[in-house]
Amino acid sequence: MFNASRSFPANETFLDGDYLQTNEVRFIVNLIMFFIAVMIIIFIGVQCCLRIHYKAKTEQMLEDLRARYRLDAQSELKMQKLIIGI
Repeated sequence: MFNASRSFPANETFLDGDYLQTNEVRFIVNLIMFFIAVMIIIFIGVQCCLRIHYKAKTEQMLEDLRARYRLDAQSELKMQKLIIGI
């Protein structure tokens, strides 16, 4: 049967007598990975918000340009009628 305590000891002893507390290292690594995952999620959320905001802003500017073009086209048509005398 698999014994987890033998595979992952709480302390790992080296030849010179020093030891490393592997549970603390594992905790710190997990904490760093969690922090990185949270930062990635925040980054993706900000990117989505910015895309939605600028898409709406671009649509509004396009509508303004279309309206201005319609007005310019109508005034140009009126000028042509005045010049021709219709």
